[in-house]
Amino acid sequence: MNDATLRRVLDIGRGLARRLMERADRLHPVALVVLVAVLLAVGYGAGVVLVAAAMAVVTAVAALLKAAAVLVAGWLFVRLVYRLAASIPTRAAS
Repeated sequence: MNDATLRRVLDIGRGLARRLMERADRLHPVALVVLVAVLLAVGYGAGVVLVAAAMAVVTAVAALLKAAAVLVAGWLFVRLVYRLAASIPTRAAS
């Protein structure tokens, strides 16, 4: 995200917040409480979803690293066995 895009997103967010505050001034106090509760619930829900998604990505990367470690260890073990088998002298055919 470059500077111009970030600045534009921040300006849009600031404009939305300004309009929300202007409308909130005209709201009934009960409606304002409901609006605050909805905003908190949506924000908390979005936070939970983002954290869950991040944890899923971290878990997937960890699983890939484990699988890669197992594959590399298996490959090295096969090479070791092959090298040991090649170093065993065989009986000459008579």
